[in-house]
Amino acid sequence: MRTFIFIAIVCHAFVSLGQNSIQSYEYWFNGNYAAKQLQTVVPAAQYTLNTAIPTNALPAGLHVFNVRFKDDSARYSPTISQFFYKQSVAASGTAAMNAYQYWFDNQFASAVTQSVATAATLQLNVPLSATALPDGLHLLHIRFRDNANQWSSTVSQFFYKAATVSSGSENKMQAYQYWFDGNYAQASTVSISPASEYQLSAALPTASLSEGLHVLHVRFKDQRNQWSSAISQFVYTAKAAAGTANNALRNMQYWFDNDVSKAQIKPLSTTPVVQVTDMLDANSLPDGLHILHLRFADTVGQWSSTISQFFYKSAAVGVTTNVVSGYRYWFNDEGAGSMVFHNVPEQNPLLLNTTIDMGCLTLGANRLHIQFLDKTGLWSTPLTDTISVLSTQHIYRFTGNGNWSNAANWLNNARPALDVPGCKQIIIDHAVGGTCIVDVPQYLLKNAGITVLPGKTMVIPQTLQMK
Repeated sequence: MRTFIFIAIVCHAFVSLGQNSIQSYEYWFNGNYAAKQLQTVVPAAQYTLNTAIPTNALPAGLHVFNVRFKDDSARYSPTISQFFYKQSVAASGTAAMNAYQYWFDNQFASAVTQSVATAATLQLNVPLSATALPDGLHLLHIRFRDNANQWSSTVSQFFYKAATVSSGSENKMQAYQYWFDGNYAQASTVSISPASEYQLSAALPTASLSEGLHVLHVRFKDQRNQWSSAISQFVYTAKAAAGTANNALRNMQYWFDNDVSKAQIKPLSTTPVVQVTDMLDANSLPDGLHILHLRFADTVGQWSSTISQFFYKSAAVGVTTNVVSGYRYWFNDEGAGSMVFHNVPEQNPLLLNTTIDMGCLTLGANRLHIQFLDKTGLWSTPLTDTISVLSTQHIYRFTGNGNWSNAANWLNNARPALDVPGCKQIIIDHAVGGTCIVDVPQYLLKNAGITVLPGKTMVIPQTLQMK
């Protein structure tokens, strides 16, 4: 008969005033204690049993495995018992799966059995039809059959069948709901314009809350009227200082890594909004990866939550004053081949005030990523923001006379942006007797094009570049 192996993994520790150790264990099957087997082990306060135990003397079917442990005081632990199933030997000698079966809720009579190519392992990655189910919460049950016609244990999983979007289009968020602490009865629901992504930046009223620590709960509703899981966040409410009509920021505090004892406080011009552009001294830090922690205090003496950000301090390479020398950007999850790079005159800080053409993007929400290059050749951490494309314009037409930079020379004043993506075309169709002069830098990304119509003239004084 084929030898079947039962793997038992048991971790057991005796509780005692002394430092007892496990010396041995004994095991038996079903109620046959008389046939128990005793095994000694290397003495240990904790022991993991991970060994092959022969079951060749057992018939096929359901059995109970019993095991207990003995310490150096000759005391036994409680017995641990576990059901297991010994299968018949497969005709081929090697067990493998050849089918699976599934059903929903308690509808076993409607179970679907699907044969598969015989395999030792199976990754089930197929859609299971739930068309006949009503909307709501259901259970999926699934089990697998081997080539000895033995079924595995049934795996059961809750899932929720949601209503389809009435318009048949992409599902979007249409509202959010919030409440404080456990007071769900006072939850407020706010409708929003349908959006695939939504950044909640509204001021939520807290006048009815007492001063102190509270919990804010927020969730979002889609166009199927399904709610997301609630996001919960601690918030602290404080009373306004006497004589202060509007609260504002007053101080900024920062420290590096876990060294809060060396935190620095910088006064701010009292303002409700602050943009931090200060140079923070990190000379005492070694080269490598660090964390910057930053928080703000208001006019009533309350501190904000701490903002933490990784940054990398690089070794000095003879640059006394570092500057920005370039930038690059890309959209959504595009790879390195779609990055657009530009050199800029060395400066610090860099005020990037340019138009970025988004003509190749789909309508709706998209993500813009941008990084900056310094004089040492290191890139900054990417900045990511959500942008919305409301319309697309695939053709730019020069219809005037004179300089490229003059928007009035372009149809509908639509002058091309600095980078013309591959989905865009520029047509030179200037006024009769006129000319088109490319008087500013213009970049054509891969597959973008310019067409000069017959009888038209375009002057390029070395400022048109193909990327």
